[in-house]
Amino acid sequence: MAKTVAWDFEPRNVTFKVSLRAQFHPSIGSATVSIPWLDAAGALGPSVSIGPLNTCEADSSGANPSRKGASQVQAEKTLGSFPVTMAFVRGIQNGVLPLTVSLSEGGKKVASGAKIFLGPLLLAGGSALCPETLRPGELARSKRLRPSPTFSAASATWTDTVGVAGLYRLEVSVSTDIPILSEPMLQRLMPACFKIEAVRGLPNERWLPEQCEDVFVEVYPKLSSASEPLSSECQKLRSASRPHNKTATFDEPMVWLLGLVPAHAMREWLQHEGIVVEVHDRDPQAKRKAEGADDAEDEKAIHGHGVARFPLGPLLRSETLELALRADVFPNRGDKKRRRAEAMSRDALGASGLLEEDGKAKIERRAGLDKCEDTTNYHSAGTVCTLRAALAVPMPAHLLIQEKEEGAHAAQWETTEQKEAEGNVWVAKSMHTREETKEGSESPTKWAPKVSPFRAKVGDAVGPWRKTREEAAQDEQKMAQAAEEHPDAAADAAEASLAASRELHAAVPVGAKTGLDCRYERYGRIVISSTEGTDGEHIRAVLNTFRDLNAEILGLDPKGGEFLVRLLSESEQADPHLDLLTGFGLLDGRTRTFVIEGLRDGHSMSRLLEAVPRGPDAPKLLYNPNIGFGERLYASFGPQLKQIKVRQTLDKLSSRPGLYSWSASASDVDRSGNEAPKQLMDLKLMSRMRAVRQTDHFPKAAQMMQLQLLYGAYISDEELEGLPPVPPPARIAKGRNFLQSAAAVDPSSDKAVILQQAITSDTIAPEGAKTRNRTMRNVALDQQNPHFENKKELEKSASQPDFIRVNRTLVHSQSETNVRMNDLMGKKRERETPFLLEGQEVYLYSSQKLNSAELQKEWLRQHMEGHEDKQLYTYSPTYLSQSFEFAGGAPPGVQQHQPSCPNDTYARQQGDERPIFRLVQSRDPEAFRKPARDLDQFRSDWLKEPFEENEWHGLAVGDSRGRPKAIHCSFSMDKVPHQRRFTERPFDSQHLLMKDGLVFGQESDFESVHYHGRNPGETRGDEAHQNNLRSREAAEKKIRAGKHMRTWDKHANRSGVSDLDRSERILKDPPAVAYKGRLDARAPETMRTMETFHEIGRPDL
Repeated sequence: MAKTVAWDFEPRNVTFKVSLRAQFHPSIGSATVSIPWLDAAGALGPSVSIGPLNTCEADSSGANPSRKGASQVQAEKTLGSFPVTMAFVRGIQNGVLPLTVSLSEGGKKVASGAKIFLGPLLLAGGSALCPETLRPGELARSKRLRPSPTFSAASATWTDTVGVAGLYRLEVSVSTDIPILSEPMLQRLMPACFKIEAVRGLPNERWLPEQCEDVFVEVYPKLSSASEPLSSECQKLRSASRPHNKTATFDEPMVWLLGLVPAHAMREWLQHEGIVVEVHDRDPQAKRKAEGADDAEDEKAIHGHGVARFPLGPLLRSETLELALRADVFPNRGDKKRRRAEAMSRDALGASGLLEEDGKAKIERRAGLDKCEDTTNYHSAGTVCTLRAALAVPMPAHLLIQEKEEGAHAAQWETTEQKEAEGNVWVAKSMHTREETKEGSESPTKWAPKVSPFRAKVGDAVGPWRKTREEAAQDEQKMAQAAEEHPDAAADAAEASLAASRELHAAVPVGAKTGLDCRYERYGRIVISSTEGTDGEHIRAVLNTFRDLNAEILGLDPKGGEFLVRLLSESEQADPHLDLLTGFGLLDGRTRTFVIEGLRDGHSMSRLLEAVPRGPDAPKLLYNPNIGFGERLYASFGPQLKQIKVRQTLDKLSSRPGLYSWSASASDVDRSGNEAPKQLMDLKLMSRMRAVRQTDHFPKAAQMMQLQLLYGAYISDEELEGLPPVPPPARIAKGRNFLQSAAAVDPSSDKAVILQQAITSDTIAPEGAKTRNRTMRNVALDQQNPHFENKKELEKSASQPDFIRVNRTLVHSQSETNVRMNDLMGKKRERETPFLLEGQEVYLYSSQKLNSAELQKEWLRQHMEGHEDKQLYTYSPTYLSQSFEFAGGAPPGVQQHQPSCPNDTYARQQGDERPIFRLVQSRDPEAFRKPARDLDQFRSDWLKEPFEENEWHGLAVGDSRGRPKAIHCSFSMDKVPHQRRFTERPFDSQHLLMKDGLVFGQESDFESVHYHGRNPGETRGDEAHQNNLRSREAAEKKIRAGKHMRTWDKHANRSGVSDLDRSERILKDPPAVAYKGRLDARAPETMRTMETFHEIGRPDL
């Protein structure tokens, strides 16, 4: 609600005058111009006339009239002096003065479309920098909303498009001698002006003018619960209609007095919300004209339109306090489906009277209702909306607003403080506890302190205000101890107590930790998104810390029953200094989303953040200590974290069509609950808290409760404690599959006993199970195998075997068997090792030089020499494979090269130092330290030359051919960038494509230098066109009768000719021979002049 303004300013009178400049033909010099004017109360009064135009003085500005023989005059007239009151300011704010032209005295009056909007006059006189002061030498901008500090005027222009013959141009402006509002008035009212300039790129179909109303826009502020007080001051406004076109231009400024709303709500709106513009270009007009009785109901209908949203945050940082903004237009659906459902519910069809007139009318109306609603494709058309916004004075910073509010509370405490009975502690009355509030005085806000403050006074030393009496008593003790250190000197004692008082004031913490501040954005919010399966430890840490902190503040047992049922009273919910955490957690089976809020500077929020784990494997956390909120949303949930489980995952739930397409039966509460899944899904996808703050993604407590009613599911005790969900127990099948579920039940459970009885008796069934008797025609099959089932049960109860121990046992038993077999076959147990020296260590690795296996092979080869022709040694005597070489075995270690044949040349003999011949010689080892490629002298010199871009791709004639012929510079305010350069390039390669409007080369190359007998301006094809027309006219003059030959059929009527003459089927026209006149005899009317008689009738009848 807008606050009441106490008009306690100094008296101020403002003089208004109206100025006129006109350009007209002398024939309508008797015309007069009139506009209505305001009275002292701000209401429209009688009209003020200027003229006749021929009696006004000539315009001495030096501008020549644009039309030949036109007169240009100017005139001024004083409208009077008026005292500035709140009612008069309201009249100026909403004042719209239409222009009216009277063609003669007492003659016809013509109302023009031009109007003067007086609202921008309230912005004059502000201390903000104007564009001329900020950038000297810059030309004045006609679109500027704030009037010049030296000339305050609001004007309207009426050009020659008005349709009044002889009136070419008319300019009327209203100006003041001084600004309407003084500096204190501007600081108190804070007027702001907004103007929709144009909507460009509209999809202008041809059928729109015939079926839809003209284009108009509706402007209103985007509000939240924190900025709701602006709704009373900033009303929704509708502009005048404009004809359908691709561009719709509007020139209707609107002024809002932002100073009449709470300062924090005003800053909240400017910084985080903004203005919404609805573009209506498709509202149907036929329905409104046809249903005259339902006009009021049709006014409430919402049709498909476009929406553009303008954030106003940059306006707070602007030096000139004026910005030109631009926003894309997005399609927005209407309520066609809801209106169709309501209409069909009203026209309920019944069997009685269905074929009567009333029933037929209902059927016809129902058939005309269509629930399909097409969405306008503003994106492909590139539709944009431009807006210009301006402030009269800078908006105060939030710290200044808080300091002013705290000063009002401090003044209240100083006037109401009283000394207590004991000690030097004084107590004051809170602004919330005073019995009455003076009219116009500051009223306490909901975030202001609600406790009675205390402070200590020792002599002239005054301590800071404290929330509790104990803190004030400690301040008194410190100041008294400082004074007792100087018992002999009273002046020194007083100075010491004052110094202690100053130290106490300096030590007061800044922010919300004192408990007596008026901070607005005192709450912070944390968003945690965790996975149900992998983040169980983190989830339990959040739940336990949340519960323990709140229980500690309330002094309750966190696991006691009193804490579980504890709710916050209204006073506790409204206490802005209660350091309690509130919020909710949403479970969807896969993830848990926590939204927790608390005091930004409180201890609970910081301790909760310490308990939340961080790192790459931790759940996603959104929190920014520099971002605050002005209200607590979830205080109604109490100190317990509200946990809600939904039946579907949040992704599937937010994709339900019912959330976006509402029926007529859906209530407002259900609709608000359906918005919660969409908000939570957007909140889950956000990655920065700044983006969350700029949009409304936090559902309210009522929305979460409705979400639980609509889509809530059962939540177990384990899930409340942060444990993973327990899988549902095996369900007892019913009916036909009742017997098949017996194998899925635990044999030790009661359900197994029930199922076993049902199987054996075929009559017993568990409670609630539906059975059906069947006629048994064959013997029932025995599908039970008790022996196999018992075996499986024993396998389940057996312990897990130790495979390592079993393997060792088997190897040991096999080794004992091999020993017995060797003894029976007479094999020696001890191996001979003549190849090893006594005490020599055994090496088993093949890469070692002293490998025992290689030594044994060498010993064998020494004893095998000389037996090559008699014996064959092999590792596998059965298959005679893997033979063992007698000699030439490679020694252990790195294999050496063995030539295939002896060297029969002088090369590479002993003493031959020549390099080995190869086609590609190996590189010198030192060459590997050099670059991969060496540069020759030419290449090194060439690399030192400067690099020229496109040196080999340029034209041989030079770059002068590619230079532009001319360069044109222009300045455009509605385009970015504003400074634009256009070049003329007649020889551009793009012109070779010969597109429309593009000519390669000079335009004179395509023009003839000789007229060839043609007139100037006549093209080459004009002569041939005229010749064709003349020849066509000459051919048409040769035909004296109709151009088409007519025929008739004898069957067309009963009197047709029925003779055998073939030529008689052609109709003969009357003779058209040019004779001298009536004196000539008439020509015969038959084709054959010698024929006189026909046997069968006369063919000419």
